[in-house]
Amino acid sequence: MTGASDARTQEAMADSVLDKNELYNTLIERYFKAQLAIIAAYLREDAYDTLQQTDHMAERLFEEGFISRVDRLEAQSALADAKSESVNANNDARLAMIALQRLLRTDYRIKPTTPLFVSSRPLPDVSYFQDLALNNHPGLQKVAAKRAQAQQLHALSDTGYKLRYYYTVMVR
Repeated sequence: MTGASDARTQEAMADSVLDKNELYNTLIERYFKAQLAIIAAYLREDAYDTLQQTDHMAERLFEEGFISRVDRLEAQSALADAKSESVNANNDARLAMIALQRLLRTDYRIKPTTPLFVSSRPLPDVSYFQDLALNNHPGLQKVAAKRAQAQQLHALSDTGYKLRYYYTVMVR
Protein backbone atom coordinates (compact mmCIF):
# COMPACT_ATOMS: atom_id res chain seq x y z
CA MET A 1 0.00 0.00 0.00
CA THR A 2 2.94 2.33 0.67
CA GLY A 3 4.18 1.84 -2.89
CA ALA A 4 0.89 3.08 -4.34
CA SER A 5 0.92 6.06 -2.01
CA ASP A 6 4.50 6.89 -3.02
CA ALA A 7 3.54 6.63 -6.69
CA ARG A 8 0.59 9.01 -6.16
CA THR A 9 2.95 11.44 -4.42
CA GLN A 10 5.34 11.25 -7.38
CA GLU A 11 2.45 11.90 -9.75
CA ALA A 12 1.35 14.95 -7.76
CA MET A 13 4.91 16.27 -7.75
CA ALA A 14 5.15 15.79 -11.53
CA ASP A 15 1.82 17.63 -11.97
CA SER A 16 3.15 20.48 -9.85
CA VAL A 17 6.31 20.75 -11.95
CA LEU A 18 4.22 20.68 -15.16
CA ASP A 19 2.03 23.51 -13.85
CA LYS A 20 5.05 25.55 -12.77
CA ASN A 21 6.75 25.02 -16.16
CA GLU A 22 3.59 26.12 -17.98
CA LEU A 23 3.41 29.28 -15.89
CA TYR A 24 7.09 30.08 -16.50
CA ASN A 25 6.66 29.49 -20.24
CA THR A 26 3.67 31.83 -20.31
CA LEU A 27 5.61 34.49 -18.39
CA ILE A 28 8.63 34.24 -20.70
CA GLU A 29 6.45 34.30 -23.81
CA ARG A 30 4.48 37.36 -22.71
CA TYR A 31 7.58 39.19 -21.45
CA PHE A 32 9.53 38.85 -24.68
CA LYS A 33 6.41 39.31 -26.83
CA ALA A 34 5.84 42.65 -25.09
CA GLN A 35 9.48 43.59 -25.58
CA LEU A 36 9.40 42.70 -29.28
CA ALA A 37 6.09 44.50 -29.76
CA ILE A 38 7.52 47.68 -28.22
CA ILE A 39 10.55 47.50 -30.52
CA ALA A 40 8.30 46.91 -33.53
CA ALA A 41 6.15 49.91 -32.55
CA TYR A 42 9.24 52.15 -32.38
CA LEU A 43 10.41 50.91 -35.78
CA ARG A 44 6.98 51.46 -37.34
CA GLU A 45 6.86 54.96 -35.85
CA ASP A 46 10.30 55.72 -37.32
CA ALA A 47 9.18 54.41 -40.70
CA TYR A 48 6.09 56.62 -40.52
CA ASP A 49 8.21 59.68 -39.66
CA THR A 50 10.51 58.95 -42.60
CA LEU A 51 7.58 58.52 -44.96
CA GLN A 52 6.11 61.83 -43.76
CA GLN A 53 9.31 63.53 -44.86
CA THR A 54 9.23 61.63 -48.15
CA ASP A 55 5.60 62.61 -48.69
CA HIS A 56 6.39 66.25 -47.98
CA MET A 57 9.23 66.10 -50.50
CA ALA A 58 6.96 64.40 -53.06
CA GLU A 59 4.35 67.13 -52.56
CA ARG A 60 6.93 69.82 -53.24
CA LEU A 61 8.28 67.98 -56.27
CA PHE A 62 4.74 67.54 -57.63
CA GLU A 63 4.01 71.27 -57.17
CA GLU A 64 7.21 72.08 -59.06
CA GLY A 65 6.31 69.64 -61.82
CA PHE A 66 9.21 67.23 -61.30
CA ILE A 67 7.04 64.16 -60.59
CA SER A 68 3.73 62.96 -61.99
CA ARG A 69 0.42 62.81 -60.21
CA VAL A 70 0.75 59.01 -60.07
CA ASP A 71 4.06 59.32 -58.19
CA ARG A 72 2.45 61.79 -55.80
CA LEU A 73 -0.46 59.40 -55.16
CA GLU A 74 1.97 56.52 -54.56
CA ALA A 75 3.76 58.61 -51.92
CA GLN A 76 0.42 59.41 -50.25
CA SER A 77 -0.57 55.74 -50.33
CA ALA A 78 2.75 54.68 -48.78
CA LEU A 79 2.27 57.30 -46.04
CA ALA A 80 -1.25 56.07 -45.30
CA ASP A 81 0.00 52.46 -45.13
CA ALA A 82 2.84 53.48 -42.79
CA LYS A 83 0.42 55.33 -40.53
CA SER A 84 -1.90 52.31 -40.37
CA GLU A 85 1.02 49.96 -39.62
CA SER A 86 2.29 52.33 -36.93
CA VAL A 87 -1.13 52.46 -35.25
CA ASN A 88 -1.45 48.66 -35.42
CA ALA A 89 2.06 48.17 -33.99
CA ASN A 90 1.28 50.55 -31.12
CA ASN A 91 -1.97 48.67 -30.42
CA ASP A 92 -0.12 45.33 -30.49
CA ALA A 93 2.48 46.67 -28.06
CA ARG A 94 -0.22 47.98 -25.73
CA LEU A 95 -2.10 44.65 -25.80
CA ALA A 96 1.11 42.67 -25.18
CA MET A 97 1.90 44.90 -22.21
CA ILE A 98 -1.63 44.49 -20.82
CA ALA A 99 -1.33 40.71 -21.12
CA LEU A 100 1.97 40.80 -19.23
CA GLN A 101 0.57 43.10 -16.54
CA ARG A 102 -2.47 40.86 -16.04
CA LEU A 103 -0.30 37.78 -15.75
CA LEU A 104 1.79 39.52 -13.08
CA ARG A 105 -1.34 41.02 -11.51
CA THR A 106 0.02 44.55 -11.41
CA ASP A 107 -1.39 47.93 -12.42
CA TYR A 108 1.90 49.71 -13.03
CA ARG A 109 3.61 49.67 -16.40
CA ILE A 110 6.35 47.09 -16.74
CA LYS A 111 9.46 48.03 -18.67
CA PRO A 112 11.06 44.93 -20.20
CA THR A 113 14.82 45.47 -19.95
CA THR A 114 16.30 42.00 -20.37
CA PRO A 115 18.18 42.05 -23.66
CA LEU A 116 17.02 39.76 -26.42
CA PHE A 117 19.51 37.02 -27.03
CA VAL A 118 20.64 34.73 -29.78
CA SER A 119 23.10 31.97 -29.01
CA SER A 120 25.93 31.73 -31.51
CA ARG A 121 27.33 28.51 -30.04
CA PRO A 122 26.75 25.34 -32.04
CA LEU A 123 23.95 23.16 -30.73
CA PRO A 124 24.76 19.80 -29.14
CA ASP A 125 23.73 16.60 -30.86
CA VAL A 126 20.00 15.76 -30.73
CA SER A 127 20.72 12.76 -28.49
CA TYR A 128 21.78 15.21 -25.74
CA PHE A 129 18.32 16.81 -25.80
CA GLN A 130 16.59 13.44 -25.97
CA ASP A 131 18.48 12.18 -22.90
CA LEU A 132 17.75 15.43 -21.08
CA ALA A 133 14.03 15.11 -21.82
CA LEU A 134 13.89 11.45 -20.84
CA ASN A 135 15.59 12.13 -17.51
CA ASN A 136 13.92 15.40 -16.53
CA HIS A 137 10.58 15.93 -18.25
CA PRO A 138 7.78 16.04 -15.65
CA GLY A 139 5.31 14.51 -18.10
CA LEU A 140 7.47 11.41 -18.36
CA GLN A 141 7.87 11.38 -14.59
CA LYS A 142 4.08 11.44 -14.32
CA VAL A 143 3.83 8.48 -16.68
CA ALA A 144 6.39 6.60 -14.56
CA ALA A 145 4.37 7.39 -11.43
CA LYS A 146 1.17 6.13 -13.10
CA ARG A 147 2.98 2.94 -14.12
CA ALA A 148 4.19 2.43 -10.54
CA GLN A 149 0.62 2.90 -9.31
CA ALA A 150 -0.65 0.34 -11.82
CA GLN A 151 2.03 -2.12 -10.76
CA GLN A 152 1.08 -1.65 -7.11
CA LEU A 153 -2.60 -2.18 -7.89
CA HIS A 154 -1.74 -5.26 -9.90
CA ALA A 155 0.35 -6.59 -7.02
CA LEU A 156 -2.50 -5.94 -4.58
CA SER A 157 -5.06 -7.65 -6.79
CA ASP A 158 -2.65 -10.54 -7.33
CA THR A 159 -2.27 -10.87 -3.55
CA GLY A 160 -6.04 -10.86 -3.09
CA TYR A 161 -6.41 -13.57 -5.73
CA LYS A 162 -3.74 -15.70 -4.05
CA LEU A 163 -5.42 -15.27 -0.66
CA ARG A 164 -8.80 -16.32 -2.07
CA TYR A 165 -7.21 -19.31 -3.77
CA TYR A 166 -5.36 -20.28 -0.58
CA TYR A 167 -8.51 -19.84 1.47
CA THR A 168 -10.61 -22.01 -0.90
CA VAL A 169 -7.94 -24.77 -1.03
CA MET A 170 -7.39 -24.81 2.76
CA VAL A 171 -11.10 -24.66 3.65
CA ARG A 172 -12.04 -27.59 1.43
